[in-house]
Amino acid sequence: MKIYLGIIGKSFAGKETVYGITKKLAESHGLKTSIHHFSDPLNEILDILNLPRIGPEGRPNQQKLSTVLRQNFSENVLGDVIMARAQADGADIVCLDGVRRPQDVVKLRGLPNFHLVFVNTPLEKRFKFGQKRTDRPIQDWKQFTAQQSAEAENKIDEIAKQANITLDNFGNKKDLKKQIETKIMPIFAESPVFLK
Repeated sequence: MKIYLGIIGKSFAGKETVYGITKKLAESHGLKTSIHHFSDPLNEILDILNLPRIGPEGRPNQQKLSTVLRQNFSENVLGDVIMARAQADGADIVCLDGVRRPQDVVKLRGLPNFHLVFVNTPLEKRFKFGQKRTDRPIQDWKQFTAQQSAEAENKIDEIAKQANITLDNFGNKKDLKKQIETKIMPIFAESPVFLK
């Protein structure tokens, strides 16, 4: 039975870094991993419409499109797409990045062997991470703090309370790896996928 990890955290919290470390550790045990982003369907639509999904307009475009889709179709529209992709995925460990809505967590809890992981990263550190990003770099502190009031970002604190695992991304990558080894790897060791 495969393992599903929902990785949550505010923008630039280091969710991709958590996935990268988890992937390396899992692969050292012969386990195949994959990742699906809640932003993937949004980016695919933005590409079709020839609208920017990276750079300064990328995040606002994703947020606007998400709101339009949810208001005109259903709150679950993106969650349904990601759920279907996750279930069809043949990897041993399927990571779901960017869970941002309580409804999505309710849906994902229906997956067998699902674990919610919260990446807790201080605001100042996230700002520094954001400045290093090439796909959607942050220009200044004012711009960054304004983005934190977006609807999707505000829901993360609520969802974080439901997390099975919290990773405190306060130190360096080595510290984060240590937490993944002690908090996430034991989940794999208890699963039949580890013994296959």
